[in-house]
Amino acid sequence: MWRHRGFTLLELMVVLVLIGIMTTLAIISMGSGGLNRQLEQEGRRFISLVELAGDEAILQGRELGMDFSQTEYRFLTLIEGKWQLYPDDNIFRNRTLPDTAFYKLFIEGLPVELSEQLEPIDNDEEQDEPTKPQLFILSSGERNMFELQLLTSNRSHYQINGDIFGELLMSKSDAEP
Repeated sequence: MWRHRGFTLLELMVVLVLIGIMTTLAIISMGSGGLNRQLEQEGRRFISLVELAGDEAILQGRELGMDFSQTEYRFLTLIEGKWQLYPDDNIFRNRTLPDTAFYKLFIEGLPVELSEQLEPIDNDEEQDEPTKPQLFILSSGERNMFELQLLTSNRSHYQINGDIFGELLMSKSDAEP
């Protein structure tokens, strides 16, 4: 005759502890990877938008620019000698980084002081100090050389380098920028 034997309370507790540990490790690894994945996606989006803006500038014969703050950027266009927000366009709308991420910008090797947030632009009123972009995307296809770092508090970051001919390259680093 067979004797049915169940699990002991100790065996069940060991299994539950192992499941808890594995779940915790999975959540922790997804948490930091999630922000890094978002940052990588933002970097790729930035490259695509800059390339598209370059094509747009050449095709329409427009001078375009980009204005940055520590956590966002926007596209500008030169109209009648004034930099103005790019006309209502879902593609070239303002873009914002995820929480706890921020930008550092270098133009031709020199650091650019970025404000905490973008200043509003009123195209109808005269401003004391008109908004000027930090990054230029010219109708000739040229751009200024830049390095844009997308940083997180956990010391990892992505770096996008752009040259005057429009070549863009993104790399990842886990070292302190």
